[in-house]
Amino acid sequence: MHITRVNPRGERVTRDVPGARAIDADEELGLLVLTPTAREVRIYTWDGVMQDQIDLPAEATAVCWIDRHENAVAPRLLDHLVEIWDTDAHTLVRTLASTPPIPKTPGAYPANAAILRFDATHDELIVLDPYRGDIYTYNRTGSSFHRRPRDDTQRQQR
Repeated sequence: MHITRVNPRGERVTRDVPGARAIDADEELGLLVLTPTAREVRIYTWDGVMQDQIDLPAEATAVCWIDRHENAVAPRLLDHLVEIWDTDAHTLVRTLASTPPIPKTPGAYPANAAILRFDATHDELIVLDPYRGDIYTYNRTGSSFHRRPRDDTQRQQR
């Protein structure tokens, strides 16, 4: 996977991140990378130097910078869509957006695959649950101040 940073002067810096499952980039913070195992988050500088690694207890599908001290991770098979991790202490701070647990009985069940974005302008974490179609927004303390469930009326009218 490749990621390119373009600064205000139009200068480009491209980095190759082989095997990355997911990447989030910040001009100041660097690269937040979900490794091929999906159980480690690595932090790289734009020069390609690994600065830190956080081991996750379960597989993840997405990562997102919040600030220098926190990042968000989307676990794949747990009963919540988001985990907030302390980047310095490597500890789980809180979980957000509870979901029904994935059954343990044999069968095919959808895994979670939330899409995460931090909006620094509004200081909020935006979470899209593509399976259920819900959009959540959380403030920095983890309080949900908006949830927009999928509108099935349009789909039913087709």
